[in-house]
Amino acid sequence: EGIRSEGYPLGTTEIAAVVTDHAGNTARKKCTILIYDSTPPDITLTAAAPEGFSTAKHLIISGVAQDIFPVEVAINGMAVDCPHNNFSLSVPVSGDGPFDFTVAARDSSGNVGTAVISFSRDTAAPQTTCFFPDDNRWIDHDAYIVFTAKDDRSGIAATYYRINSGDWKIHEQALRLTENGIWRIEYYSVDRAGNAEPVRELTVKINKNKGT
Repeated sequence: EGIRSEGYPLGTTEIAAVVTDHAGNTARKKCTILIYDSTPPDITLTAAAPEGFSTAKHLIISGVAQDIFPVEVAINGMAVDCPHNNFSLSVPVSGDGPFDFTVAARDSSGNVGTAVISFSRDTAAPQTTCFFPDDNRWIDHDAYIVFTAKDDRSGIAATYYRINSGDWKIHEQALRLTENGIWRIEYYSVDRAGNAEPVRELTVKINKNKGT
């Protein structure tokens, strides 16, 4: 029999060869070949972890495990339905910190492909301290106010302040107040995950007119 140009299917195939010479003598030979699959499924994620930090309570992990045969998919060891090699799972996430999720796809030949999704969760608000020792006390000179924000997880995105219920502004350098009056300063910080702390406030009282 002729050799098939398109190849042979996976599994066992029996091949029979017949050879005849010019004298009419014929020889026959049979052999068995085994074609096996050694290529693991290729996992393409269509929805995975957001970049950076998040406050999400659930993480949607979905994608396609590409293979010529049906596959079985598990995420962190938990079996996931995989119709037509597509999978999707909503994974609950609790607590703060980095999390790793491993997607494993196994085909009928036992080949396993994997993909790892890293996800960081931060639900704690930052804390802002204000350096101004004369809160709510009269002073007779300019006031310099410095805000310092701290966040142990995702880091500080910005610190905001406003004066006497005015527009919120981003704190970029020491705040200086020079005019006489009573100034109500509100401030707070937001971290990179979007957590905002409660608004804090202080009162600055300036009177440069001595003897009054």
